[in-house]
Amino acid sequence: MKPGRILPMGRPEHDPLISQGRLTIVLLVAFLVLSAIYVMMPALNLGFVADDFVHLSNDSGTPWYYSSDTLYRPLRNGLFKIMAHSFGLEPLPYRLFALLAYLLCGFLWYRLLRALDIAAAPAMGAVALAFFTPRIHALLFWFAAVQDVLYVICSLGVILCWIRFRQRGRRGALIGSFSLYALALGLKETAIITPALVALADWFIVWPQGMDKTRIRNWVPYAGFLLPLVLFGGFIYWYPQGRFGMPAAEAARFTYGGSGFVGTASAELRSALNLLVPFENPFALRDIDVSLA
Repeated sequence: MKPGRILPMGRPEHDPLISQGRLTIVLLVAFLVLSAIYVMMPALNLGFVADDFVHLSNDSGTPWYYSSDTLYRPLRNGLFKIMAHSFGLEPLPYRLFALLAYLLCGFLWYRLLRALDIAAAPAMGAVALAFFTPRIHALLFWFAAVQDVLYVICSLGVILCWIRFRQRGRRGALIGSFSLYALALGLKETAIITPALVALADWFIVWPQGMDKTRIRNWVPYAGFLLPLVLFGGFIYWYPQGRFGMPAAEAARFTYGGSGFVGTASAELRSALNLLVPFENPFALRDIDVSLA
């Protein structure tokens, strides 16, 4: 039951109006599971593609934090090495892992929309639009892309924990928010923007009534996001094989958009279209003039 909800006199806790919310969640989970299994079933034993082999085979004997792509993603690299040593190159465990992560991500997206006071029907529609379009299904069939699903799971968890902290004042939720942010940063650098998403939700939707937005004291909890950032910055500074520590000419080989500003802008626009328009032509290396040689 949401905080602040008052039951009329004589209404029992097991009232059908109350249990309807739980039924909606059960139906949503069933819908997500059945839909994702239907999509995933033909490819449960599908082989690996692209840089799956780099992470699961070529890099399997390197230190846990290292990856040949020179990106700063130690937790992703460590997870891939653990899975490679546990399952070898048998596709099924990886496909099941990706499927479960995908389902969890969809469920958390629904929970976040509901926590932002969006009604159940629009929230379920948003989940269907976001998770069951042809373009997004690549996340199920390209295992290396599971890093995106995992860091989004953590980022959604950050926002959900923050909402619970604001609504109920629980310190455990605040600590959970900071901890999940640290995990998200370790999985993919783009998670760095998560505190900005928290602030937007906080300012426009979550902020408790009667709490002054202009008082510095009410913004102090955001300082907790600095610790994961400092730790992540320390890893970037220390990591000798990272892109910032490479000669400029060598680092350029790994950088998307190496053809200049116009190529970079074109690639980023195409990437956005890939996410928003299901049948837009796929983003490819030819669009950014990067050679595989």
